[in-house]
Amino acid sequence: MLTMTTDPKLLEWMLDSDPALRWRFDRHLVGAPPEVWQATRARVNTEGCGARLLALHDVDSQ
Repeated sequence: MLTMTTDPKLLEWMLDSDPALRWRFDRHLVGAPPEVWQATRARVNTEGCGARLLALHDVDSQ
């Protein structure tokens, strides 16, 4: 198994990010429990770049 050490300042910076990215950091780098990263992932549709992308969809989802 590969073990990686992440600089605490870098990790703090990554965790202070858009929910579309944050949930992946929580899940894969931090090893947060599912209820933590799933709650963050649920915010993707309503916050940040995920919400902006969805707002650009027209009625036929293009």
